[in-house]
Amino acid sequence: MGAAVSTTQFFLHGRKHFTQTGYLKHLEKYKSPVQSSAAIGVGQEGADGVDLKDKVVIVTGANSGIGKDIATYAAAKGAKLYMFCRSKDRAEKAKRNYRRNFEQISGNRPDRFGRARLGEKGS
Repeated sequence: MGAAVSTTQFFLHGRKHFTQTGYLKHLEKYKSPVQSSAAIGVGQEGADGVDLKDKVVIVTGANSGIGKDIATYAAAKGAKLYMFCRSKDRAEKAKRNYRRNFEQISGNRPDRFGRARLGEKGS
């Protein structure tokens, strides 16, 4: 009986808050993005006030997509950044790109780059 009650509560909560209507309702409370770009460093105009100095961030898939944006954000905020990619060629391209861009933005450079085959044993 307890499982049925908790499942029903979970369903009703999800139906109320996680639909298009719920999204639009909550969107009204959220006035603007925290910062307009992932590459805004600490203390720069438009920054969100987050400082990741003395923090370690490990990002897989850092050469494209959301992994690239997370790596960009972490590097701009001063984190010690470790980037892993599946393709050696794409990892080298991302490495050159990050080093060139982040020395200009924040003086921070990603510390470690590596190729990781995370789906295989012994990699």
